[in-house]
Amino acid sequence: FINAIYEKYDAIMTEDVALAEKTGVELPYFYSVSLDDISNIVAFCQCDRCQEIIEKSGLSGYVVQFTNAVARRAKKKFPHARFETLAYVCYIEPPKDDTVPESNVIIRIAANTIDIAHGATSPVNHTFLRRLKAWTALCAKTGAEVLIWQYLYNQELNYPLPLFLAQPDLLRTLHACGAKGIFSETQNSIIDCWELNKYMLTHLLEDPDLDENALIEDFCLRFYGKKAGPYVKEYFDVLAEALARNPVHTYMSREDSALNYIDSTVVTEGARILDLATVAVGEEAPFRARLNWLRKPLDGITLVKYFDLKKQAG
Repeated sequence: FINAIYEKYDAIMTEDVALAEKTGVELPYFYSVSLDDISNIVAFCQCDRCQEIIEKSGLSGYVVQFTNAVARRAKKKFPHARFETLAYVCYIEPPKDDTVPESNVIIRIAANTIDIAHGATSPVNHTFLRRLKAWTALCAKTGAEVLIWQYLYNQELNYPLPLFLAQPDLLRTLHACGAKGIFSETQNSIIDCWELNKYMLTHLLEDPDLDENALIEDFCLRFYGKKAGPYVKEYFDVLAEALARNPVHTYMSREDSALNYIDSTVVTEGARILDLATVAVGEEAPFRARLNWLRKPLDGITLVKYFDLKKQAG
């Protein structure tokens, strides 16, 4: 099976090299040798040899060994190529034995269990941090790279959730541990503060030590205008204080039915601040439309939790 897989990669890379030479572009170097959403051990090969490897090395060791076999064969003919494989779902833990990725292998750790409302060093994300440190230490032995797959959205609901607040700690932690890059899955553009999430991510990837408060203030003034920007920053501060006061644990694919960090203080104070912002900006385009869009998640959660909020406020 490894021979069959390698032959496919060999054909693809040979074609890529020829095309690059013909067109004068840089050689493509990034190839994926990876499983997808396999969450059950039964999905792996059940033959005695494969099960022996899994027993000794773990599921991730089994996957890394397979990727290593492809990478080793490609190294002489395609020294420029790198082969990514995921650390994901049931094979996200590092190998149980001394299996080490080849130097031309890339391990992409999926942050599918990270609490997206909190940074990587938050106590609630201790499992992710442990895995990150273990994988980066393992890969450092050969110079293999570690990348991250991040989920910067909640696909279940759209409610006020300042995910941008967790980005500075996450990116600084990745940098400190030796991870080389991050892919952020943010395809859900209706999520709260989608634009600010992207803005923070872009700037912090360039320099993870930038002052996050200065970045947020700069965004608010640019995106919502000088009249409304200070009010929007104040609204974000209300959300940040609420997260600290009423912890919420939220993940990219799990609905938080309680939404317990959104209390009556958030909706009353948030509405008051955004009302002031709306008055300040008037009908000035495009800022009024952007404020309306920012207001939607707050109004939505006020309706969803209306009776609970009413009791709290009483």
